[in-house]
Parts: sequence; C-alpha cells; structure tokens
Amino acid sequence: MNLHQLARGAVSSIARERLFLLYRSAGSHYSVEDESVVPQFEDPVEVMGQMQTLNPMQIVPSDKITISSVVRKVYLFSHEDPQTLNRGLGRTGDYLALDGDYWYITGIIEDFSHEGWVCAQVVLQQGGDIPSALMEATDADNA
Repeated sequence: MNLHQLARGAVSSIARERLFLLYRSAGSHYSVEDESVVPQFEDPVEVMGQMQTLNPMQIVPSDKITISSVVRKVYLFSHEDPQTLNRGLGRTGDYLALDGDYWYITGIIEDFSHEGWVCAQVVLQQGGDIPSALMEATDADNA
C-alpha cells in the first residue's frame, strides 16, 4: 500500500506540488587549470515535489548547515521513473532547482524510492555556494 499516494491529496491542499529539476551528482574531476576539484552533474531530471518547513529539532546536522541557513524538507516523487530517486542513504551532492533557487540535498530523511518517493533535507544555496558546473549546466539548459 502506498501511503504517500493516499495522503498526497490532503497534503497538496496545503503544500502544493511543484516541478523541480534534480541534478544528480556524477562525481568530480581535478581541474589542472585552476588546481581545484570540480563537481560534475548528470543531465537534470524533472521530478514533482512538495517543500515543507522543518522543526529545528528535526534538522539533521550537516557541515553545509550554519546558523543562518534556510533548511527545509522536500517530498520528491517520480512515478515515471522511480529509480531517479534511488540513491544510497549516505549519498549527498545532488541539487534541486526551483524558481531560480538551488537547494543542496544534505540527506535522505525517508527512503521509499521503491514506491516512487523520498523525503530529503535540503539547504538553500547562496550565490557563492552554487558550483560553477551546475551554473554552466543550467545556462546550457536555458540556451
């Protein structure tokens, strides 16, 4: 039984479903030119999701979170390709794009990817925190 499917109608009346772009981390490579490690991303995938607030007691600690961070949880679902959401529980490095904002996925709170949904903790990225490779990928998508 898919409990998320049952509750989705009620939840959607409060937190509407939005279309997100999911940028999955594809590792990184070393750039000889500027002597830095450059993250790489797969082509973005469209997933539906609902952004919700987190109680401060629910926040899972991460080195990406500071006192001034904007932290949320997002329920993501993909019925066309549930494997899109299937990531190792310890795997981070993925980003979500929504309305020009980028959200870094710091961890998976609930993993029901076998049913087509996950709940992830995300942190809003501020200007300099957005990887240049992600910005280049976004610019190429909009060209």
